[in-house]
Order: sequence, then C-alpha cells, then structure tokens
Amino acid sequence: MGNPRYRTLALSVSLLVALGPATARAQAPAPASKPDPARLAEAKKHYDRGIKLFKEGLFREALAAFLQARELSPRESIQRNIAQSYRELKDLPKAHDAYVELLDTFGSTLRPRDAEQIRQVIDELRQLTATVDLSSTERDAQVTVDGVAAGATPLQKPLRLATGGHRVAVAKAGFVPFQVDVELRAGEARRVEAKLVAEATTGHLLVTVDGGAPAGAILVVDGKEMGPLPWEGDLPPGSHDLEVKGAGLAMPVRRVAVARGVRGDVVLRVERTTARVIVEVLPAAARIAVDEKPVSTGAWDGTLPEGRHTVTIQLEGHEPYTQALVLRGGETRELRGLTLRRLDTPADDLPPPRPPSHVYSRFLLLGRLGTSQTQEYAGACPLASDQGSCDKATSPLGGGLGLQIGYSFRHIGIEGFGLASYDQRRSSATIGRSLDAVASPRFFGVARTEDLTFHRYGGMFGLGVRGFTEHDTVRLTLGLGGGVSVQQTFYRMKQASTDGLFSQSFSSDTSTYAVPMLMLDGGIMLGSTPGSKFYLGAMMIMEFLSSAKTASAADSKYNGFTDAPGGTLTGGKIPVGTERRLAEHTQVFFGPVIGGQFGQ
Repeated sequence: MGNPRYRTLALSVSLLVALGPATARAQAPAPASKPDPARLAEAKKHYDRGIKLFKEGLFREALAAFLQARELSPRESIQRNIAQSYRELKDLPKAHDAYVELLDTFGSTLRPRDAEQIRQVIDELRQLTATVDLSSTERDAQVTVDGVAAGATPLQKPLRLATGGHRVAVAKAGFVPFQVDVELRAGEARRVEAKLVAEATTGHLLVTVDGGAPAGAILVVDGKEMGPLPWEGDLPPGSHDLEVKGAGLAMPVRRVAVARGVRGDVVLRVERTTARVIVEVLPAAARIAVDEKPVSTGAWDGTLPEGRHTVTIQLEGHEPYTQALVLRGGETRELRGLTLRRLDTPADDLPPPRPPSHVYSRFLLLGRLGTSQTQEYAGACPLASDQGSCDKATSPLGGGLGLQIGYSFRHIGIEGFGLASYDQRRSSATIGRSLDAVASPRFFGVARTEDLTFHRYGGMFGLGVRGFTEHDTVRLTLGLGGGVSVQQTFYRMKQASTDGLFSQSFSSDTSTYAVPMLMLDGGIMLGSTPGSKFYLGAMMIMEFLSSAKTASAADSKYNGFTDAPGGTLTGGKIPVGTERRLAEHTQVFFGPVIGGQFGQ
C-alpha cells in the first residue's frame, strides 16, 4: 500500500497551485460562473494544510482537510489526494470508490497516462476488496455494515467492503430486523437477500381443560365469549383473564400473560357446581328417577349439577308425577310431602300435600312521585288579593329504600316492612307590594318573588300480607300493608325584590308528623324458588293527614327589603311573615320498584 509510485502520484500536485488558474498537465473546464473568491481562498487553505499533513504521514488528518476543501471547491487534485489518503489509511473500499469518482468526474481532463494509471489502481483495489450485492423485500429499509449506515434499500450499487468478517443489517419500522454475518475473500462478489418479516402484533394461545373439556364449556376472555373449549387463537399482548362458562361448571378467574409473537399453552382446571335435591313421596314403593335415570324409591337425597333437570316418580296403579327443576350451584331444592294418587281413587279423597313454609326477605329501591301538590301555593293562590300570583308548582318527586321480611305458607306470606323515603317539590310566587301589615301580615313588604323548595324525609313501618303464584323461575306477587308514616318537612325560601336591589334565602323550622299509611305493591320475580330472585314492579303509598302541616322561620329572619321612597315603609328592615302550609289531606305516591328477594 505504500508503493512510491502512488505516493508520487498524490504528492506531485503539491507543486501546482490547485485552486488557482490551472497550470498543471491538464486543465479543467472553466466553471459556468466565476467562483466565489472567498470560498476559493478557504478551500486552498484546507488543501494546503492537507498536503502538509500528508507529507508528515498524518493521513487521517490530511483526509479531513481534503474533504473540507472538496466541499468548498471540487477539484481533480483534491479528489486524487482524497483517494490516496484512503489508501494510506488501508481503507481500500473507500479508496476504490474515491478513485472511481476521480475517473468518472475528471476523466476527460486527465492525461491518458494518468487515466491509465488510475484504472490500474482501481483494478488492483477491486482485486483486494469484495462486494455485497444486497437486495431487500422492503423499500426504504435502513442498511448498516458493522454498525455504520450504508444507505436505504434499494441500494444503487453493491456495497464494496474489505476482506474479512462483516455484519450486514437491514431494519425497518414494523418489521423484524434482519442481519447476517459474512466472511469475504479478496475479489469475491457476494449476494445477500434481506427478507423482512412483519413484526407480530399478537400472541398465540392454546387453551385446554385438564381431563378434557366438559360439554357446553365456553371460554370467556376478559368478559367476552371466545368459543367452545378447547380453544386456540390470537390475543393482544398483555394480561388477560380467563373464565369458563357453562351449566354446572365453575372455575376461578385465571390470569395469563400473552407476549407478542410467542405461543403459549394454558391448561384449565374446571369443577362442576352442584345443588342438593331432597325428594320424599308416598307410597314408599314409588320409584324416583332423575333425568330418566332411576335413583331411589320412596325418598332420595342427592346432588345434581347446576342446570335443568327432570324428576319423575312412578308406581304401578298410580298417576305419575313429573317436576322440572332449574338448579343453581349451592342451593337446596326440596320436594317433600308428595303423595301419588291411585288411579282408582277420587282426587277429593287424596290427602293434600304438606305445603312448605319458608322465611323470605326483600330489598327494594323505589321511586316516589306524588300525584298532586298540597302545599300552600299549589291550591287556591293566597296572593291574589295582594295582586300576586302562584305558578311553576311541581309534583313531589323522590325515592327511597325498603326492607320486607316475611314467612310464606306456599302461596301466602305474612311480612313486616320498613321504608325510608325522601321527596321534594318546588313552587314560585310573585308578591305585589303590600303596606298593610294587618290585612296581609304574611305577605307584607315590597314587591318581590319567592322561590320555595319543600323538603320531606322520613320512614314508614308496618305489617302486611303477600300472595305468590307457583312457578320455579317466574312468579307474580301482590302485597298489601298498613302502618305508620313518620315524616319531617321544611321549606327553603329564596326572595328577591322585583327592582333587583335586595335578595335573601333562609330555611324554615322543621315540622314533624306521624300519620296512618297504606301500601300496595305488585310485580314479577325472576329466579330460582327457593333461592335468589330479581324483582321488578310498582308501588303505591297513601298517607292520611288529619290536619294541615305548617312550618315557619324564626322571628329573627328579616327580608332585608326597604320600600321605595315616598312609601310608609322606609328605613330599616321589614320582618317577613314566614309561616307556610307544607301538606294537608291525603298524600298519594306512585313509583317503580326494583330489588331482590331471597328465600322462598
């Protein structure tokens, strides 16, 4: 690499003024426009420094100076020294490419002898290096060689590399990176095809059941049914909750992690949920079968998987008995006191079965809508005589919670109940200016508007009776009860003078009353019997008030209004007549009811 012939070829240009008028052996074509003198001077400065460093054997520093000079003003002499600097640095691939660029760019200006020498150097370097012709299945993929960027696909020409080992890598967002290690020999031309594969965005999961999947077992992932077990499919990366759904099947939630591009196998342990069934029948010789399979005679106490089943009881000479059951895990279903009727025995002679008796409880959430207002401004307006008006009255609206506990005798139950409720209603009034505190003590004062909100809250307690229809899963019910309603009520008033100068708000004292009440409710229950049931229905409540209920604010409340100048009510604050009628007569409320019943 240190051949004096090539050293002489590079250094001979130092005898010329490379950036000035060409006096060398060949003259480059004149530039299309006059070069910038400042750029030429700067380029010559870098070039001269590069020649000096080259002579001192500092080839890397010389190369940097030559590259700076070429950036400012490309010249044949500069390109020649760049190529030779690469060669002295033993970077043969770059030296080859630099000589090729020298010949391609300035070949027409070179003397034939110099051009031939350069071709010989290129041939020599071609034999000392190797090439990698890289192709890729994707465009715009970034290519690196030994960690150094080498362009983007498709490459314009093969990569020229030094002999020895190299790592060629190709990468693009959304694809699995490609890399290959190559060992190159001098003069070798290697072909490499980079097949980029799209990155996996999901993981793959196979879900099976230990001992085999039961019939009807459905896999549920994150609350979504995926299909019958066993199941196989793709899931997004991350944590997922697995469950099994099916009649009579139970399994705790199993959390699994899914990794992108990874296949996983999960084995679930599924248990069957059971219910207890008790059957007692006379005559004792009666044969008991469950789902057409004989299980006992006379009496049977056993467990069945959750779901639908049929109990059949037969005996020669007797009318057969059949009962369909819908069982839930953990419950106990009793069929006691059964007697098969002889085919030759009249039904009236057959002793009645013993009706089962059970405790039940009901939890209720109810709406509360009053049918009409009975507060002071809702009826005959007391303000008409004072040039006032009453408007914008709303019916009572609220809600409540209820608890009923009872004991059922098959179709009839006796129960106690307790309800907590709240409702409010609103009214607005416009009051004319009244100067006569004697004739209109409650509406005495300046012209103003009053917005009132009437609040009522309390509880109800009593006893009642309830009827049920007989069915395993769908039952109708109707209840009637009576008791005492204890309520507290008050109002909140906002006053504002019509001239906008004054306003205030205050609450009245609380008035408490206890009155008789009547409650009627009915609806439909959905669920197992006995067991838990969902209840949907409606309720009516009536409260019987024997006298009007009123409330007033303390005497210390003032309305803060002063009358217009010229009137008799100037100066100071005017007391407000604050007593208001809150309720009277019979109060009737309707509303929807939702809740649950437990037990019978």
